[in-house]
Formats: sequence, C-alpha cells, structure tokens
Amino acid sequence: MRYNHCGRNGEATVSAARDALLDLAGKLTEDEAAAVLTVARAVAGSGRSARRRLREWEDRADVRAARKALAEPGEIPLSAVKAQLGL
Repeated sequence: MRYNHCGRNGEATVSAARDALLDLAGKLTEDEAAAVLTVARAVAGSGRSARRRLREWEDRADVRAARKALAEPGEIPLSAVKAQLGL
C-alpha cells in the first residue's frame, strides 16, 4: 500500500500528501489510524530518512495485512474471483 505524494512534474505537494493520508486513514481502524498519525507526525518535514521510515512502516503494515488475510478461514475459488472481476 504505497502512496505517491507527488503533484505536477513529480514534485511533492502538501495537498497530495494530505489527500493520501486522509484516504489511508479512512480505510483504517481507530488503532491503526492512531499509528498512522503517529508515523505521519514523525515523518512530516524530516526529509529523505523520514520517507524511508514511512516506506518501512508501510511494508510492515502490508506484511501484517497479508498475514491476517492468510489466517482467514476458507478459500475463494478462482472461478468466483474471475466472475467478480468480469473475466
């Protein structure tokens, strides 16, 4: 779940970052949103190393989400996935 906070010509924009953060926060539980805000505050304005820390945090969040999905009971048949996607 990576977000690109770039506007025109690839430069970072505050509004693009704000929109991405709001989009992400809307998809999270209360505890996850609190963690995102904590990371966002740490990242705000601290440059390249902060972006690296944010990417690492996003990677850890992706791993947690994947583990959670793998732990869910049951399977979805490929035919059901294809039907849902209109394939």
